[in-house]
Amino acid sequence: MLTILPAIDIKTLYLPESIPYCENFESYGNNSIPEKWYSLSTTTNSSYANFKVSTSESHTTNKSLRYECRSNNQLLSILPQIGEDSINGLSISLYLKTTNDYGYMEFGYMENPHDFGSFVPVKRLTNTNSEWQRFIISMQDAPTDVRYMAIRAVSTSSSRYYAYIDDIYITNCGANSFEVLNISSNSVTFDWIQIGNPTITIEYGS
Repeated sequence: MLTILPAIDIKTLYLPESIPYCENFESYGNNSIPEKWYSLSTTTNSSYANFKVSTSESHTTNKSLRYECRSNNQLLSILPQIGEDSINGLSISLYLKTTNDYGYMEFGYMENPHDFGSFVPVKRLTNTNSEWQRFIISMQDAPTDVRYMAIRAVSTSSSRYYAYIDDIYITNCGANSFEVLNISSNSVTFDWIQIGNPTITIEYGS
């Protein structure tokens, strides 16, 4: 007896990444695609929309993730599933550098990770000064049934648009960039970027 099984999408076979999730792309070869990442685009011609690990630019050490788009095409790079449950409540820190203004980048989530049109932008990553810039994105308002985040590169010209992403760090919402400042014999200043509405407790004693 012959049994015909339904097609299996191999992307669903990957186990979710644990939290916190860190990625600096150093473990991958030049021109490779990071493990568990995949892409959707508005063109079948990869020379018009692609992403891959690159040694051309890096925020730290030697590599980053390079995005290339042109001729008004768009590219979505879908991140691995982070955690067992919804992305709701996660906080994302990343660094971006662009080398021209022929497009822009957006960070958001996928209501359906296999449908380009289901991408929902959460934050536009504006960077036009050719310097590395840090962005922090909160998924506090993401639907509770969504499990995939994505980065969208959008070309607005026939010329090539290049952007680089590096040092991605994903954790639960709370305090980011915590710093201790102005320490004296009887006082200290704490500074942080608050994401969401967490309860933050600072304990002290002698």
